[in-house]
Amino acid sequence: MVQSESIYIVVSRTNTKMGRFIRKFTRYDYNHISVSLNDALEPMYSFAREYYNNCLQGRFVEESLNRYGMNNMQSKLKIYEIPVDRETYIRVKSKIKQMYIARKEYPYDFVGAVVKRKRGKNQKYTCISFINEILEDVLDNEGYETQNSVKGICKELEKYFLKDLSICNENHSWGNDLYYSKKIS
Repeated sequence: MVQSESIYIVVSRTNTKMGRFIRKFTRYDYNHISVSLNDALEPMYSFAREYYNNCLQGRFVEESLNRYGMNNMQSKLKIYEIPVDRETYIRVKSKIKQMYIARKEYPYDFVGAVVKRKRGKNQKYTCISFINEILEDVLDNEGYETQNSVKGICKELEKYFLKDLSICNENHSWGNDLYYSKKIS
């Protein structure tokens, strides 16, 4: 394989009530996972809540690093860099673009998040099932085994670990991240 690009997997400890609940339930320091196509991590893509004030409205979203460093709270991230050939990079980029264009057709799989199923019905995903699908494609020849937890994915990706990062009130571009667009004051 001739490496020319990288795919970045971003594992985060989000500072929301739901994030704290998930960490308490899973007993793991991190509760969310996203993908980015560049080392600036702008933008990232995942399945998550669309708006800050509504944890029950989730779907395929574009995420900004700003959503992690909100309200003067520090958020921890783990970054993994997976080298890929140009063909794989273009395939993943195309999949993300197609999903983003049709994002309203990809709701968050709340049931799947609780029962930890690999993929929901009718194009429903969790952040974990989405990243698993990306990793199955990217690491096809390396024996990637689908995981049902953020912790499991981190273990599978150990050899690709790049760095730990802390985010607090960062000033990144919001891009198309709608997180605060319906916030109630």
